[in-house]
Amino acid sequence: MMTLLMNEAELSVELNRLIRTAFDTRKKLLALSEHDLEVRRRYAGLLIRNNRQAEAFKLIDDLLAAKLNAVTVELTRKAGDEGKLFGSITSADIADALGAMGLVVDKRKIDLEHHIKLLGFHSVAVKLHHDVHAEVKVNISPEG
Repeated sequence: MMTLLMNEAELSVELNRLIRTAFDTRKKLLALSEHDLEVRRRYAGLLIRNNRQAEAFKLIDDLLAAKLNAVTVELTRKAGDEGKLFGSITSADIADALGAMGLVVDKRKIDLEHHIKLLGFHSVAVKLHHDVHAEVKVNISPEG
């Protein structure tokens, strides 16, 4: 019978293996608070030790989704008098703004049906995992 208890060295080894397995999972781990990170590290280590990597990835994505749901991204762009942007907001713009806030999300995970071309508040879907979705609020205001 396999024991579920691990010492710190075993946890560290298993977490490093998890990080090597999925590079963007490592980026997501950096977005967590220190306490959340430590708790999730221990639990992810247990999951990995018991060959449950998919659950470990989903656990990390769930945490990131909770943070993304609570975030409002503020962007400023040049716009005309009617509120139409000169240009548009893309998923890369949103990913960069989230990165500046310490939440690293791949631009391919941000699901924009069309580029945003109007000032105001917009809700943007983020698909982190096939079972985990988040919604980021984006506020676009005029420059100057």
